[in-house]
Amino acid sequence: MANSDPLSELEAHVQRAFSRAFPGTVIDEDSDFFDLGGESIKAVQIAAAMEGTLGVPVHPSALIQNPTVADFAQALNAARALSDARKS
Repeated sequence: MANSDPLSELEAHVQRAFSRAFPGTVIDEDSDFFDLGGESIKAVQIAAAMEGTLGVPVHPSALIQNPTVADFAQALNAARALSDARKS
């Protein structure tokens, strides 16, 4: 299924990062990092995974402040747009 919506694609990447951090857990857009049992090491793992995907710095605090998959994807999308604007 090809999806050209950048936010939806980013949300799918975030879902995969959450799934790797919380194996065996069903992850959807409303999944909350804290409700899943999130802790600092998992925040670092997810932030690092997203930094690798996006190629822009991602601090774990972005996840702490935006703990659901959907909110974190929106925050990352905004950070990516800001980074792109600075490059132009």
